[in-house]
Amino acid sequence: MHTAVKVFLFISLIAILFSCEEGSMVDTDTKTAGSGKGGSMARMTIVNNYLYAVDGSNLKVFDISKPQKPVFSKDVEIGRSIETIFGLKNHLYIGSTNAVYIYNIDDPTNPQEVTMIQHLLSCDPVVANDTVAFSTIRTTSSCRWNTSSVNELLILDVSNMSNVYTQHAYQLDFSPFGLGLKDTTLFLCKGSEGIDLYDIRNLADPLNNQLVPFNQLNNVDAFDVIIHDDFLMVVGENGLIMYDITDLMNIQKLSEINPD
Repeated sequence: MHTAVKVFLFISLIAILFSCEEGSMVDTDTKTAGSGKGGSMARMTIVNNYLYAVDGSNLKVFDISKPQKPVFSKDVEIGRSIETIFGLKNHLYIGSTNAVYIYNIDDPTNPQEVTMIQHLLSCDPVVANDTVAFSTIRTTSSCRWNTSSVNELLILDVSNMSNVYTQHAYQLDFSPFGLGLKDTTLFLCKGSEGIDLYDIRNLADPLNNQLVPFNQLNNVDAFDVIIHDDFLMVVGENGLIMYDITDLMNIQKLSEINPD
């Protein structure tokens, strides 16, 4: 198994466990998801007392209100080649090789499809905030579907769930991987080329055709990122690297775990 994938799965598990522990201290009436606790390549996410996981074609729902005794609740068939899941408040963003699916979880045990946005066949990590969702597709994809030599950053307008649409598609001159959000900053992984930081207020501007990062992290292999408060965890071929991102113009490396 690819080193970055092994490390990511390990870190995702840590993130999920951390979210469970943290969730026990949160008012259960507050509809907040563990967004930022798991990366955009994650195959599971926690929202309140429920764990949502995806396999190749299904969304699986687990009641984890008693963490020591999780209960399987439901299996929801979504489609083919389902890869990633990202939870935000009362919605799940699910990435497949040809689409982004959005599900409403007002009824947490009965997810309902809101919409589906199709795109070119490729791997598809997704992150979102209340108004905009971001997704990447890449040519050098392990999915082996994308034969069109297109690398893109897709911007989806999700401010109105009854009218979700692709607001912009930025063409990239590199192969994008995972991505993460912190406030108004998008972290975009570029594999062996590091990470670009973008101001999402500019990216979401329909009149903006420029894709110019305001900062970059170089000399790091980045498969995906996990963001929690002012800490950035970068998962890559070399393992896990943690950064302090309190000052986005002066990011400080804190520690590194090498799987070797």
